Amino acid sequence: PMDQKRFIDAMKERGRIDRIDTQFRRNDETIIDCVVSASFITYGGLECLVSVVRDVTPLRKADAEKAKLQAQLQQAQKMEAVGILAGGVAHDFNNILQTVLGYTQILQESVHLTDQGRGSLEQIEKAVDKASELIRQLLTFSRKVESKLRPLDLNEQVKEAAEFMGRIFPRMI
Repeated sequence: PMDQKRFIDAMKERGRIDRIDTQFRRNDETIIDCVVSASFITYGGLECLVSVVRDVTPLRKADAEKAKLQAQLQQAQKMEAVGILAGGVAHDFNNILQTVLGYTQILQESVHLTDQGRGSLEQIEKAVDKASELIRQLLTFSRKVESKLRPLDLNEQVKEAAEFMGRIFPRMI
């Protein structure tokens, strides 16, 4: 609600008020945003106060909605930039992984490879496959690759997630 003292002080000091933002309470107790302008005039030998009160509540609501939409647009643009960055990194990382996979496959052809060495190379190959799957997900996220729906073994996914978390989190957690 408008501060009457502020109104009176401004009128005394300047003799007029130009577009003061304030609020008024309606009879139904709702608060509305208003812009008030006022000045003194002489009418028929009497000094009168003329004021114009403009309800700007719809404008304020529109401004708030516009600000909200701008914030959403900015967030969407940030997400798009992250997607583009993820896509670029994913392609570069995929190229590196393919090199690792190629050398792993060449080493697997070696006749002097022990069973332990062959097992280690298979583990490297599995790790490259998992990393390639992560890259595929990044590329899907960045919308550079169409996602392909396929059946999923949830038990296997849970087991892999548990193994992954077991390596990351301390045992006390």
